Amino acid sequence: MRILSLLQINAFKLRQHKVKAMFLILPVSILMVLTIVVSSQVANFKSAADESIFGTINNQATLINLSKTVDFTANRGPQQQSFNSENQFTGSDIDKITAISNVTSASINSQVPVTNVKTTDLFADKTYNISNINEIDKYSASLYTQEDFTYTEGQAIPIILNANTFMEQTENWNGQTSIAVTFNRGTRPNTRSTGTSAPNQDPLSGTNSPIKTQAIAYDKSTLIGKTFTVTVGGLSAIQDYTITQASGTLTFTKLTADEINTKLATEKTDISKYWDYDKLNTPQTYTFKVVGLIESQGDNKTYIPADFADVVVNKYVQNQLSARNTTDIPTTDLNSTYRGITYDGTQLTSTSNGFGGFGGRGGRGGFGGGANMPRPGENQTSTASYNIPGLVISLSADGQETVEGVSTDADVYKNSVKTGTSISLKINSVYDRSQVVKDLNTAGYAYQDINNLDVFNNLKNTLSSISTGLTISFTILSIAVIIFAMSKFVSDSRKEIGIFRAIGMKKIHIIIMFTTQALLYTAIGFIIGGGLGIILNQASASFMNSWFDSLIMKTIKQTYNVVNAVDTSIFTRLSWQTIEYYSIALLVITLVISLIPALRASSISPVEAIKGE
Repeated sequence: MRILSLLQINAFKLRQHKVKAMFLILPVSILMVLTIVVSSQVANFKSAADESIFGTINNQATLINLSKTVDFTANRGPQQQSFNSENQFTGSDIDKITAISNVTSASINSQVPVTNVKTTDLFADKTYNISNINEIDKYSASLYTQEDFTYTEGQAIPIILNANTFMEQTENWNGQTSIAVTFNRGTRPNTRSTGTSAPNQDPLSGTNSPIKTQAIAYDKSTLIGKTFTVTVGGLSAIQDYTITQASGTLTFTKLTADEINTKLATEKTDISKYWDYDKLNTPQTYTFKVVGLIESQGDNKTYIPADFADVVVNKYVQNQLSARNTTDIPTTDLNSTYRGITYDGTQLTSTSNGFGGFGGRGGRGGFGGGANMPRPGENQTSTASYNIPGLVISLSADGQETVEGVSTDADVYKNSVKTGTSISLKINSVYDRSQVVKDLNTAGYAYQDINNLDVFNNLKNTLSSISTGLTISFTILSIAVIIFAMSKFVSDSRKEIGIFRAIGMKKIHIIIMFTTQALLYTAIGFIIGGGLGIILNQASASFMNSWFDSLIMKTIKQTYNVVNAVDTSIFTRLSWQTIEYYSIALLVITLVISLIPALRASSISPVEAIKGE
């Protein structure tokens, strides 16, 4: 008997017994709908998690940032702060760390020696002075952003801002020209206040101070992706007040317009001896784009690309060199009247109020310099000194810090040995993290790992368990449905089987007939369920995206701040690989499992079948 004849018989039985056929077609359809929707959305969920969480986590988990606490010393006077070398990472630290197994690279996040870095268009109606600027490579930058952190000439420069530096200085003299501020002996007066303090009220001593530093309110959602203009260099504005200290009292005295003009004229005369004043006072302008925002306490660094740091310092120094005239500067005036950056042939050191800020100079004030506050027991110096942007003072290499002259190398920063308070290191694999952390501590770098990878591993394992459970459930349900339906078909077809056997149908034909019947009904259920599954998968995309956003974005992101937004379209995808697997599995299961009732049907005695026994 030909296969075509058997198929015609099964088609006739389908038309005559539609309700019975539904015992197999309907369960297979439902099974396929659930399989397509659930398997596709589980795969979509995993893709979304990989894109928004795990990709970030796996990348960040291969990075470690080691930090040291900055210890400023003032043994050179209030205008000449330096870093304590014991609190700086050096090249020897890089050598020691890169020698650790599975550490692929390490770099010092060196502070960039530029001053007067400010912008007026990042925050409305506010001048924001960007302080503590550090360079960082594009790999280490992924600790704080998933955006490209590469410097490309002609494009907006990526920058990672620090919310802890969002401060502005304000003055309120209440109509007075002189205000005395008392403070506890042995403590330095604090003129910093938050926006919650009473107006013009010093939060530490409770006394009135005309100079305040308060936080700038910001909205992270509007900052990320924003482009803004930054100026670097130029001379600081003249400080319009003086500070004197005596017997536990600071006296702020506001300068008159004539006094300010006199100071400005003196400054211009002093600087014009050796520089073109207007050119020296002209800053460089750059366009930045905010790609990350650091909000953690205890961190006050702002990051720019390492390759751009070389560019900006080169132009910063070159502007000073091109503004120089031919008159030699006496070495006695360097590091005293004229300050800048010192270079001992190996390292750069700031002689103003710190790198990456906007340190004050005699007669001028800088917001980053804390308004040149004297320490208790000190009087503010009256000796005129000027922080010259881009000035590099050469020191002797014998450790005596003897001034030798002015460096003319615009690439001095690029060629110098970098030091800094933090090192970023990259690990070969996330699986090597524990070993590297252990070796770092053995090497003397106290590092407490708080990566919390277990949370994300558990989530990843849960998703894998769902996929495995779905596969097992599909197999079991398919087997149960086919056995149940085909057994019922065999039971209800006993007389038909007897008749077919009586007219000469062979056992093999009975087996083929019931096997093809199972394949036909399963194919119909597969087509119906597949079509409905594709439609429902598209319809559920919006709901799945909202659920994912609620479950992941609003929980893990609030705790770990490592989640990136995903597009809704990710949940409209069909897991064709999974659907193909289940389709093949359903075909194999149907063929194999339908043989059991088919073999039982072929063994039925024709006489007993016709009698209905």
